Amino acid sequence: MFEGLGGLQDLDLSRNKLRSLDSDIFEGLSNLTFLNLGRNFIKKLPPTIFHSLTKLQQLILYYNELEFLEADIFDKLINLVELKLHHNQIASLPPKVFWPLGNLKTLTLSSNQLQTVPEKSFYNMPKLIKLTIYKNPLLSLPDELMGHMPDMTEFYLYATNLITVPGNLFANMSGLLMLNFHLNDNLRDLPPDVFCCLPNLQKLSLKSNNLHYLHPQLFSKLTNLKKLHLNDNKLYGLPENIFKGLGEILEILLTNNNLSSLPGDIFVCVSGDLFPSGGGYLKLQEEREAHDWTVSTFIFVRRTNLYFKMLKMCVSSV
Repeated sequence: MFEGLGGLQDLDLSRNKLRSLDSDIFEGLSNLTFLNLGRNFIKKLPPTIFHSLTKLQQLILYYNELEFLEADIFDKLINLVELKLHHNQIASLPPKVFWPLGNLKTLTLSSNQLQTVPEKSFYNMPKLIKLTIYKNPLLSLPDELMGHMPDMTEFYLYATNLITVPGNLFANMSGLLMLNFHLNDNLRDLPPDVFCCLPNLQKLSLKSNNLHYLHPQLFSKLTNLKKLHLNDNKLYGLPENIFKGLGEILEILLTNNNLSSLPGDIFVCVSGDLFPSGGGYLKLQEEREAHDWTVSTFIFVRRTNLYFKMLKMCVSSV
């Protein structure tokens, strides 16, 4: 079909009524860098259909009806940077199916039918920046799932059936800035060290899970965290030191839990400032002699739903 078009670089076949494709349909398109097959009705792809596309950088397969992937379907896509597979019907992944994709930066698997993922599925992708596996009926995740991903900045894991996760799930994502780990109706338990290796994390959303308890050291290593969302859980109490170490925090949401009281020292920051649990406004000041700055922190506590919002404002004292 595309014979004599060897110089073709971009091919967009999206928003058609394609249901199947021949295995040799892209034969000869050796210079293709962009291929969009999204928003069709494709249920199955031949195992060698992409093998001639060695220069391909973007492959869009979202919004189809794919039920599975052949084990070697991506074997020749060594230059692929973006792979979008979300909104299909994929129920299982072949082991190591993504391993040839060493240059991949974006992988979307959200809104499929995955109940589990093979161990080491996301190894050998050291350049990955964005990974989405939300809106899958995941029941469990293996202990060895994520490889070395120092450049990962965003991770989305929500709307699943997970009860808990491995303690090392995020251990190889040291560059993570935003983690959306919410809307998991069955998620009751988090390992105490699950966030231990995320020194750069700025936003953590744990809202609308089923959390009853938080380990006292759960957030202790999140020294750059600015936003923490814990609203709409089932928390009955909070450990006294749960927020210790969060010296950069700007916002904590605890609305719609089952909290009836708070430990008196729960809002003691690393600087030693005390954030009491009483209602109203509180203004705290401390002088930082080294930088001639006055740091003013305002905390608002609404008694009825325990909403805490902290705004840090630095004003020059000169």
